[in-house]
Amino acid sequence: MTDFDQRGQRVDHQFNVGNITIHIHANTPPDIASLLQRSIRSMQMKRYDEAIKLIDRVLMEDDSLSDAFYYQALIQLHGRRPALLTKSQADKICQSIEIACELNPQEAHYYYLLAWIKHDFYTVNGFLMPGDRIPAFLRSASRCHIDRPKCEEMILHAGAASDSILVKWIDAQL
Repeated sequence: MTDFDQRGQRVDHQFNVGNITIHIHANTPPDIASLLQRSIRSMQMKRYDEAIKLIDRVLMEDDSLSDAFYYQALIQLHGRRPALLTKSQADKICQSIEIACELNPQEAHYYYLLAWIKHDFYTVNGFLMPGDRIPAFLRSASRCHIDRPKCEEMILHAGAASDSILVKWIDAQL
């Protein structure tokens, strides 16, 4: 079995959902891993309400899985671009993805999703952004491993058109 380092935590189990590989801790109970897998599958089938219920159950049981927070954020978009959210929705999604980044700062797609939400919701809708944060998120992404299947999945479920700035940011790193 392959070992992965997730912010000093040993992560040595993985499972696939289609072409997406999910890494979990060795001590993650099988029922939690199954809920996470079902949540991702529901999202992939665009059953977002079902996926949210499942991912919330995962996080109630184990709040140390960075991918669970990432998917919580992605699922809450319901396949729509962030500009269509309310401010409270955008704030909640940003909180989830920021936790994912804290738990595992080595995943480029986490930072790309955060930059996309900050750009497409906060900048496009005229909210003030503290400092120069989007470039900082992009710099963090550029120093990380890029998982092409997860980026493609993110583009699909984050409402990003093929000519969006999100796609351009990712293409610049590939």
